[in-house]
Amino acid sequence: MARTLFAISDDLLALNDLLEQLDGDVTNPEVDAAVTKWFAELANDESKKLDGYAGYIKQMEMESVAAKAESEQWAAKARTRDNRVKWLKERVKVYLELTGRTKATTETGRVFAIQNNGGVVPLIINEGTDPRSIEPQFQKVTYSFDSEAIREAIADGKELPWAHLDKRGTHLRLK
Repeated sequence: MARTLFAISDDLLALNDLLEQLDGDVTNPEVDAAVTKWFAELANDESKKLDGYAGYIKQMEMESVAAKAESEQWAAKARTRDNRVKWLKERVKVYLELTGRTKATTETGRVFAIQNNGGVVPLIINEGTDPRSIEPQFQKVTYSFDSEAIREAIADGKELPWAHLDKRGTHLRLK
């Protein structure tokens, strides 16, 4: 009986269950051993097993896309809720300030209280101030590599003892 592209064999289901139990930790030796065993047995009915493996990959890709989409929806909902909470709190703060108070207690004992923010006091640099125009003790100089210039120099044949171009990596494409 022919299996569909997305039919996953029992050994791949077992691998999936193992990965679920280990929270997706593909570095776990048990996972590596299970995959190594699966590939060692691949010679028997290679086409069918690779089809199951491809189906497993496609299923994981689809689940990843769905999880990311759902995650984005929840993140948008969280941002909306955070903004609403901030707005609601600000309204109560304005009310307390207008009534000349820093604290109010609700009927059930909850307390609204205006408090000073913690941390360092905010620093305001006057707009238009050029960092190069101030005293050196108030400047911070940072250095970074100009990757584009380095690549260009190497491509033009310049030997740089502290840099070289590596080989391109490879990846598996599933059609």
